[in-house]
Amino acid sequence: MVLRKVLYFIWKLSMGSMATKSAFMCGGIQIHDTSCVLCGCAKETMDHLSTECTIVRAVWWHFCVWTKIPIMVDISSFRDVKEGIDRMKGSAKWKNVLVALAYETLWRIWKAHNDRVFEGTPFSVLHIVEAVEEHCSFGLKTEQHIKA
Repeated sequence: MVLRKVLYFIWKLSMGSMATKSAFMCGGIQIHDTSCVLCGCAKETMDHLSTECTIVRAVWWHFCVWTKIPIMVDISSFRDVKEGIDRMKGSAKWKNVLVALAYETLWRIWKAHNDRVFEGTPFSVLHIVEAVEEHCSFGLKTEQHIKA
């Protein structure tokens, strides 16, 4: 079960309208430091925040281990994650579950990024992974209870 706010976020992401530092610069807003607030090594773009950042790659590594899918090493955008899932062997239902989990993971990455920017909260890979696992296990339990 994917929350509406997550679907809205994914829609905004697909439209290229996320509020990253590079997007602000393109919109004419002057920012002194455009580097990623998580790793500090690259320009903060949505592709960087969603897949390229070394810190975020650790989240995706945990995602792959948790879902027992091959480690995605050649991803440079969220579209690459979705396309990688689509190319995997397995039923359409399983792939839909993986995509929903990936959406939730990306939402949690974005939320943790914003918590870092606006509240100074440290970015924790394990906290993100645990939050996704907790949300998804709750969703599965709720779905099983409804079907019973």
